[in-house]
Amino acid sequence: MTTLYGCIFQMGTLLTFSTIKLAYECYHLAKTFLSIDYNHIIIFSVCGAIGLFTAITNSFIHIFVATRNYRYHLLKIYQGEKEFAVKFEESSQFLLTSSMIYPGYQMSFLVWGCAIAFGFVFLLLLFIVETFYLLAIEDLLKDMLLNIVQVLSFPVTTIILFYLQMLLSKKVLLQEKMKVSDKHPPLNINNRKLFELINYYSLFTNMAVGLATCLLRIILSTFFGVFAVGRLDKSVFTRDRETFDRGYKSYLSMLLVDNAHNNPSMRVFAHLLWTRVLSRRLRQRRPTESFNDKSPLTSSTQNKSSALF
Repeated sequence: MTTLYGCIFQMGTLLTFSTIKLAYECYHLAKTFLSIDYNHIIIFSVCGAIGLFTAITNSFIHIFVATRNYRYHLLKIYQGEKEFAVKFEESSQFLLTSSMIYPGYQMSFLVWGCAIAFGFVFLLLLFIVETFYLLAIEDLLKDMLLNIVQVLSFPVTTIILFYLQMLLSKKVLLQEKMKVSDKHPPLNINNRKLFELINYYSLFTNMAVGLATCLLRIILSTFFGVFAVGRLDKSVFTRDRETFDRGYKSYLSMLLVDNAHNNPSMRVFAHLLWTRVLSRRLRQRRPTESFNDKSPLTSSTQNKSSALF
């Protein structure tokens, strides 16, 4: 595993310097041969630098988090806890093959994740900055900001309505605290008729809140999905669809193969059995000497027993 992430780290370093060099060459090429305004070149360069820095930082964070999660998940499997992993029934040859292709998958996913994160951040920043720059040139920035405020007034209103409902639930609908030291009141409705009435008439306001929340869900899913492409220790799919993620299944297969061959309890048990076998063979060969079956063999005893094999 150390060799694997050493290779990933070297690949990330090589990718970093190669991408920086490519961005530098593209900047000079655009500046020399293309008749683009100098301000646009500066905007392109700044957006590209920020996107490049974000993508590289995200890739190195993935390497660090993947290494930490590998140790944590392997320790959980050693302890017999597999709730974090999706349950899938596969043959032994499938698990072994998937564990062998995991290093290649990890490198490929990391490269794709870096490229996609760079493109996403670069295009997003370029769109925002270029829009404000062109509006400032045309003297339309004030109108644009006014339109943005009007658009944002809708989600702000829905958030205010949500917290008003929370305040109403706390002060009117829920029962009082059982004890003064309690942090929250119990989940018991104090006035069921009032609750049903408010729940019925707040249907349309909750629909408005749901529209804004749905848009927020789409935006956050896109944002987190783009920056999580390079991760294999966590699936980008939902819990009931994780079996369709072949990268995540290769990670789980590697954990199962490592557990089958490096489980500490299994290794100690095998060592105790092997110690007893060696002790019996040495006793049969040298009956005059005394050996204790329950004590582990020392290095000198193991050297003496090497002639038996």
